[in-house]
Amino acid sequence: METVVVFLTDGAKRGEILRYAQSSKMDGDKRLKLIKLCQTRFVERHLAVERFLEQLSAIHLALEQIATWQDRRSSSKATALLSAISRTEFLVGLVVVERLAGILRPLALALQDKQLDLTKALQLVDAVKSVLTEQRASSEKEFAVLMRTVECAAEKLSVEVRKPRLPEKSVYRGNAGRDLSTEAYYQITVFNPAVDLVLQDINLRFGKHTQLTASLSKLLPKKTVSTEWSDVEPAYEQFKGLLGSVTDSQVKAEFSVWKAMWRDKPKEEVPTTAISSLNACPAEIFPNVHMLLKVLSVLPVTTAEAERVFSKVARTLTALKTTMTEGRLEALVLLQVHRDHMPATSEVINRFAASACRRREFRLRL
Repeated sequence: METVVVFLTDGAKRGEILRYAQSSKMDGDKRLKLIKLCQTRFVERHLAVERFLEQLSAIHLALEQIATWQDRRSSSKATALLSAISRTEFLVGLVVVERLAGILRPLALALQDKQLDLTKALQLVDAVKSVLTEQRASSEKEFAVLMRTVECAAEKLSVEVRKPRLPEKSVYRGNAGRDLSTEAYYQITVFNPAVDLVLQDINLRFGKHTQLTASLSKLLPKKTVSTEWSDVEPAYEQFKGLLGSVTDSQVKAEFSVWKAMWRDKPKEEVPTTAISSLNACPAEIFPNVHMLLKVLSVLPVTTAEAERVFSKVARTLTALKTTMTEGRLEALVLLQVHRDHMPATSEVINRFAASACRRREFRLRL
C-alpha cells in the first residue's frame, strides 16, 4: 500500500493520471489526496488506509493507464503494483486493517490528549480490548460482513475472490485445509491472527500500567468508599519512598479518614478522575494521600508529550545553532512551548537597551 501511494503521488505526471481516474470513478466530495503511512501518528495511518480503500477503483484505473506507457520503468512497476493490489490476499488484508484501525482510532486520539490521566486511559483501553475480544469470539459473523466488503471491492476491480493453493497440513494454526470455503480460509489465516496480534500488543503495552494503577486508582473517591487498606497497600509499598519519614500506621489512619470523608457525599460531588481528586485533596490535611494521587495524576500514559518536546528540539537545534549552550537551547524550547507567557517585543527591547550604556538611546516610548 505504501509503495502504491508513493508511486502515484511522487510524480507530477502520475499524479495527474490519478486525479483523472478519481474524477471518472468517484464523486467530487470523495476526491481526497492519498496520504502516506505516517511512522509516528497512528491516527493518520488509519486515515491513509481509509482513503486508500475508498479510492481503490480509481487507483486501479490509474495503474492500468500507467502500465500502457512507453516508459519501461514506470510501466513495469505499475504492472507489478496492479497485480499486487488485485490479489484477494491484499483486498482481505486491507479491509481487515481498516476495521481494526477504526476500533483503535478512539484510543489513539485519546492518547494524544495532554490532559489524559492514567486511570481514564486504562478505562478506554479496557473498552477497546472488550470490543476486540467480542470480535474474536464472534469471528465468523464479523468476518462475514468484512467478506461482503471484499467481494464488492473485487467486483469493482473485475477480480475473482479465491483462495491460494493450499498445503495438506498446517502445524502453526488451525488447519485451513482444501475443504474450507474461501471465506473460512481467510477468516482462519488473516482475520483471527490479526485480532489476536492486536490484543497481544495492547496487553504488552498496558499490562504493567494496569497492575500499577489497579491499586493507586482505589484512592479515587468514587472507589475509596468501597475499598479496604489491603487494596491500596501495594501502591503504598511501591511509592512510600516519596512520602518521607512516615509510619505505616499513619498512612493507614489517613486513608481511613479520607475514606470516611467521601462516604456520605452525593454522587455528583464525588470526583471521578485523578486530577479532580488531587484538587479535592488538601495537602495540609492529607499529605500522604495527596502525594499518592499526585503520582497517579502524573504517571505517563504514552510517549506523545515527550515526542512533542523532541520535535520542538529538532526544529530549534538546527545546523546554524549547533554551538549554542544547553541553557540557551532550553530557553528557546520553553519559548516555543509556552508562547502565551512570552513578553511583549517592546519589553524585550527596553530591557536590552537598559542592560548597558549605549551611544544612542533607542528605548521605545509608549
